[in-house]
Amino acid sequence: MIRLACKDEIKQLNELACDSEAHWGYDEATMTAFKEVYEINSTFVEENPTYVLQIEGELRGFYTLIVEGHVGTLEYFYIRADDIGQGYGKKLWEHLVKTCEAFDVDKIVLVTSPQAFAFYEKMGAIKTGEVESLLNKERMIPTLMYVVKSQEGNL
Repeated sequence: MIRLACKDEIKQLNELACDSEAHWGYDEATMTAFKEVYEINSTFVEENPTYVLQIEGELRGFYTLIVEGHVGTLEYFYIRADDIGQGYGKKLWEHLVKTCEAFDVDKIVLVTSPQAFAFYEKMGAIKTGEVESLLNKERMIPTLMYVVKSQEGNL
């Protein structure tokens, strides 16, 4: 089931994001910086559509979309580390696209790690450039864009 996140799930969302990010083998310093830079708070979740994938009572993934006019910025998109490769990311992505349609968003922009780049490319996003990582100033990471295509159906 995919549903809106509750503000009392903030701790779980932060833990899931850290768990997912750590899956890629980052060192302790990078993970400490990640926790500081990308900490999710209740105000952010209240102000931006944040959806969780819940299976058998457990949060398995989530995403947050920042909507500004007809552009959606994908701020968070995480799958629990043990569940990466199980198809949950595709399920969340399809929900994201439908959410964008409901908000009249024409395109999604995002920044990702090189490790997750292939996933977004597989979903149809195209690379638009690179930016300096907020966690490691010596590292460049890809920026992508996805053009939302109108699809039939509801959320």
